[in-house]
Amino acid sequence: MCDVQTELWSKYARRLVGKLRQNNPMPRHDFNQPVKYELAKRVAYRCSNPRCRSLTTGPHSESTRSVNVGVASHITAASAGGPRFDDQLSQKERSSIDNAIWLCQFCAKLIDSDDTRYSVEPISGWKKASEERTNRELTGIPEEEFFPQPASAAHTPIPRISGCTDLPKTTLAGKLAPLKS
Repeated sequence: MCDVQTELWSKYARRLVGKLRQNNPMPRHDFNQPVKYELAKRVAYRCSNPRCRSLTTGPHSESTRSVNVGVASHITAASAGGPRFDDQLSQKERSSIDNAIWLCQFCAKLIDSDDTRYSVEPISGWKKASEERTNRELTGIPEEEFFPQPASAAHTPIPRISGCTDLPKTTLAGKLAPLKS
């Protein structure tokens, strides 16, 4: 952009922001960059919606850049009139990581478009579950849903297949291979 275009754009933007502030006397309490980065890292840059879990960052066509389609969304609104607004929260609480959830742009729009369905409780639950899942992935602890048996069953011997009691302790596949021909 040339200097004239930049100056015109700046004037337009200042005027627009001024009008928005006149219509909404309460300022918007957004997250600062350190909060956004920490929030995204806590869920490994994945959407916190358990039905989505999309990656929100990846490589750009230029090798020195990356693409980000993730959003630090407010669990309770950043300003009055927003979805799930809580007037009991202070400015500091509204812009803290405790009031933030990392989502892809689609899920961020979804929760703000239907704040009756997506109230504070389920969104807070998504955040907690996403951080726990990321921690399990990081530490190698299996998820309960994929490891349903109790820990005491971990060392239970595998039962022998009926009629195969005479097989030595070698792989079953090795013994079954000659039977195929």
